[in-house]
Amino acid sequence: MKYMGSKNRIAKHILPIILAGRKEDHQVQITNAENCTRLLDAGESVADILRSVDRDVPDPILEQITKDSEMVISYWQCKDTAGYKPVRFNDDGRLYVFGDAGSWSGSYGGNVSIQDLVRYAKTRGSILSPNSTLGEE
Repeated sequence: MKYMGSKNRIAKHILPIILAGRKEDHQVQITNAENCTRLLDAGESVADILRSVDRDVPDPILEQITKDSEMVISYWQCKDTAGYKPVRFNDDGRLYVFGDAGSWSGSYGGNVSIQDLVRYAKTRGSILSPNSTLGEE
């Protein structure tokens, strides 16, 4: 492979190709994700955050999920201990959760959809609000 030097001289040719796949509302999505993450950091519930960007709240359990909620995501971990917390919203509408609840490789995180977040929140042992554990009497 031959080194071509700086791409400045071919930028005018390749820039239209790179920008062709860009969505028109991508910057709006990024701004919404940043605002949602700020609200999450401030302690708002996921349901309130979704309403702030005019999205539907598919399940009332989202009212109880905040940045301090801990969830059991059994296929990420070796034991059924709550430990995964919501960290930030992504521009694609998914939520990044992170924590250490006994996975083989230590701390782990990943992007989850709102529907998956509801499913994890309903898992026995998930801690959604202070002093309440789902599934315990």
